[in-house]
Amino acid sequence: MLVILSLVLASCAQPAAPTPAATEPPAEEQPTEPPEEAEPGEAAEAPFPMVPGGFLERAVAGEFSGTTVVVDGPFTDADAIKFDQAMSAFEDATGITVNYIGSKEFEGSISIRVDAGDAPDIADFPQPGLLATFVRQGKIIDPTSFISEEWLAQQYNPSWLTMAEMEGQVAGVWHRFNAKSLVWYPKDDWDAAGYEIPETWDEMLALSDDIVSDGDAPWCVGIESGAATGWPATDWMEEVMLRTTSLENYDAWVAGELPFSSPEVTNAAETLGELWFTEGYVFGGRPAIVSTFFGDAPAPMFEDPPGCWLHKQGNFITGFFPEGSQAGVDYDFFYLPPIDEQYGKPFLVAGDIMAMFNDRPEVRALMEYFTLGESVEAWVKSGGTISPHNDSSLDWYADDISRGIAQAILDAETVRFDASDLMPGEVGAGAFWKAMTDYVSGSADLDTALAEIDDSWPDETRTTAGGEETAGEPGYLERARAGEFTGTQVSLLGPMVEVEAQLMDEVLLPFEEATGIDVVYEGTKEFEVAVNVRVDAGTPPDVIDFPQPGFLARLASQGLVVDVSEFLDEAALQANYNQGWLDMATMPGGDGEEIMAGVWHRTAGKSFVWYPKAQFEAAGYETPATWDELMALNQQIADDGDAPWCIGIESGAATGWVATDWIENILLRTTTPENYDRWVAGELPFASPEVKNAAETMAEIWLNPDYVYGGTAAIVSTFIGDSPVAMFEDPPACWFHMQAPWITGFFGEGLEAGVDYDFFTLPPIDEQYGTPVLVAGDIMAMFNDRPEVRALMEYFTLGESVEAWVKSGGTISPHNDSSLDWYADDIS
Repeated sequence: MLVILSLVLASCAQPAAPTPAATEPPAEEQPTEPPEEAEPGEAAEAPFPMVPGGFLERAVAGEFSGTTVVVDGPFTDADAIKFDQAMSAFEDATGITVNYIGSKEFEGSISIRVDAGDAPDIADFPQPGLLATFVRQGKIIDPTSFISEEWLAQQYNPSWLTMAEMEGQVAGVWHRFNAKSLVWYPKDDWDAAGYEIPETWDEMLALSDDIVSDGDAPWCVGIESGAATGWPATDWMEEVMLRTTSLENYDAWVAGELPFSSPEVTNAAETLGELWFTEGYVFGGRPAIVSTFFGDAPAPMFEDPPGCWLHKQGNFITGFFPEGSQAGVDYDFFYLPPIDEQYGKPFLVAGDIMAMFNDRPEVRALMEYFTLGESVEAWVKSGGTISPHNDSSLDWYADDISRGIAQAILDAETVRFDASDLMPGEVGAGAFWKAMTDYVSGSADLDTALAEIDDSWPDETRTTAGGEETAGEPGYLERARAGEFTGTQVSLLGPMVEVEAQLMDEVLLPFEEATGIDVVYEGTKEFEVAVNVRVDAGTPPDVIDFPQPGFLARLASQGLVVDVSEFLDEAALQANYNQGWLDMATMPGGDGEEIMAGVWHRTAGKSFVWYPKAQFEAAGYETPATWDELMALNQQIADDGDAPWCIGIESGAATGWVATDWIENILLRTTTPENYDRWVAGELPFASPEVKNAAETMAEIWLNPDYVYGGTAAIVSTFIGDSPVAMFEDPPACWFHMQAPWITGFFGEGLEAGVDYDFFTLPPIDEQYGTPVLVAGDIMAMFNDRPEVRALMEYFTLGESVEAWVKSGGTISPHNDSSLDWYADDIS
């Protein structure tokens, strides 16, 4: 599939009219009747070039007006707006509505939608390897069944057509692409500083040293991208591979023939590490790389003076530059220099291919439109993308920089497509991203990270953890919905009581109605005691909801927990959870071997300070941005005659956990992440200066009798759910309550988020440690293995299993198939 790409970006002459495409009937499983073959005829005056007699021509004639085509893809925010703008001409000319539903979690959500029989009409794939997975499953319609190959040959360079061929068919049509081998810099500040463009890798490293010597960080780097976190790191790896080894080795790597653990790939990672991990080279240091959203990474480059000076990214990144930034004045780019001159000046590119899942006439019309430069003209003119179409024009590019990028690709000695996008989805859009993230964060060494990627390369047959073929076998939830387990019962034990117990019943109701299985939830404040008693007596419930993974890990190590990977599909889990959640569910079993001890059901941030917004503003108080400001506000409230804090830690056998949350939040703000991790692992004692300092810092608030409602004595005796109530008295008896979002369920009826209450993040204490957010979650673990219990565990892997809870407020779903529309307000 990999070819040397010679791109023709501008062709002003109109192509000769091709012969109409032959129309093949769609696959039997399609829900609509096969579209009738278009009859050639005289077209009306066309707003853009069209296949004579094709579906686009019929659409322009109004035949499909009033219909809707659903398009899914990975781009959001500014890029989603650009896509909508690019679709306006099609919608105006045809009367067809294009409904775009992009998501940052696209890579995970698209698999769930397809598996659930809810595939979009068209999906925009930035990873051809992920698309190839659906082609192998027979889910993708070949566009050459209704668009002639002659037409496609006129519209695209042959290289693009070759790269659209997968598993013996054409999988889609290319819509746009971007160049990736670009290093951006703040031109005006750059020129003023007297820096020069490097021509070689060594010159670039020397320049980086010069910038460090001048007191700045040379590089702006961020790889956070939701479920796709890590992809910018894979781009860097590909760039370095192209510059340190042969094209044959690059192609073998893409094909899975050159292992990630090979000397060539290891050398590329080490070369990247020399740049990213050198002290002072990256803005915010190594820890900031993983936590910084890729779209925010270049922002410091435009500060005055710049916080960093160099940012390597595709040309689309200009869409994230500050509004009003002028190309060629405020910013410019240079080509990422070669490392070894024998490998020349390669260029890395990536692109988006439109693939069709549902076969209807209006969908065919839109697919035809995507073969036109017109379909991306508005996007090209707004900046941030390049058209692969032969009928596009260089005049569309808004500035000399964009035209220069196009020319740079034409001048490249070799061009290769993004490797991770061509690898199988579970590798290129899964293990490769995760392993690079783990390596950069320091949670895995290089050898381990590369070995994990090699292990992820798929076999031809999809298997379970036990090696049994699963293709075509219905899951337990599907069997339950078919009525196979109707009349059975599953017991569930957890720590939720009162309001939260009602929410648990609400989220279980759809499962019970769909399956006829009765789920009996038992909640108790004495959760830890109840679990130990039941387990020790040999009568554990079928499923237990654990808010403490450490508690679950102890029971798993005793061989008491069922390994859910024995029946849950691994691919479905990877599609619906960020890999971090799967890693945190993996624990040693009774024999010391790792098992998947459960599935995550819901999560919450724990660093939020809630306050009575209306009363707070009426009093003239302002939310603090630093710890010193918070302490000053505490004293101000105390001077006004009130207690600033509402605190209660009573929780039955779990009494005290609120205090541990406070310690954890303060420790994150007063020492390094490495020390925090060592503390968790038992390597940093509680008696250490770091932990003692955190406790003493907390005591400055908790043990000051003027700062806590009811005084210090009330802290231990007040139930956690009752502690914020005094905040909503008139006037408030206390003003601040630090807790996760679920606490809003205890605020009382009729209170409106953003009006009666709001929150701010607990401020930083030492600015060098930033503003971290502490998170926690509940993991469902299985103790009795029966079919109906397996069905419930499978249900817990779906966003719908927590949808009602999310909609009522107070929790966050960890599932990739959940929707932001479920959250009831802007606060959530």
